[in-house]
Amino acid sequence: IWEKLVVPCENIHWVVCGHYAAERYMALDTGRRTVHAMLSDYELEKPYWGNGWMRLLTFLPESKTLKVETYSPVFDAYRTRDISQFTVKWQ
Repeated sequence: IWEKLVVPCENIHWVVCGHYAAERYMALDTGRRTVHAMLSDYELEKPYWGNGWMRLLTFLPESKTLKVETYSPVFDAYRTRDISQFTVKWQ
């Protein structure tokens, strides 16, 4: 997918993926632009197989910033780890 879709398509600047139990963020260089990649998958967390965790993405175009938060309505709580809440500036 990276080589055949993301790299050649100049309009792709963000990639959101899952199905690998983890949280990650990477800024990847294609040689022509930066692609921001976020992984989030919580399905293996017990006791409720995911506990309702979800990524909330707030795009702030005026400041070219993306605010990322991780929230669970099951616990009515936000995760506060650096990988769970952060902001990203784009060009």
